[in-house]
Amino acid sequence: KHLGIKVKSIEEDEHCFIPMGGPLPVLPQRVVGIGGTVGMVHPSTGYMVVRTLAAAPIVANAIVQYLGSDRTLSENEVSAEIWKDLWPIQRKRQREFFCFGMA
Repeated sequence: KHLGIKVKSIEEDEHCFIPMGGPLPVLPQRVVGIGGTVGMVHPSTGYMVVRTLAAAPIVANAIVQYLGSDRTLSENEVSAEIWKDLWPIQRKRQREFFCFGMA
């Protein structure tokens, strides 16, 4: 009824589950994740868009750096280095602070 709009029918209701916080990925693993798959969802607000957008260039730059280097790295080593760049100790500490008391 808002703005005089009448709803004739509802096609479907959408239900979703957004994990709030959650565990960090178990490392080492070769699949490099980003966004909600790697615990970037804020544990109290559910926001993750800004964190995900901020992480994208970190991951992209790390991929370019490690794949374009003169060093010969295995796939496991490349993914491990990217994970380290994505989750430095400062970011892990910040995330633990966000999660403190949320359980």
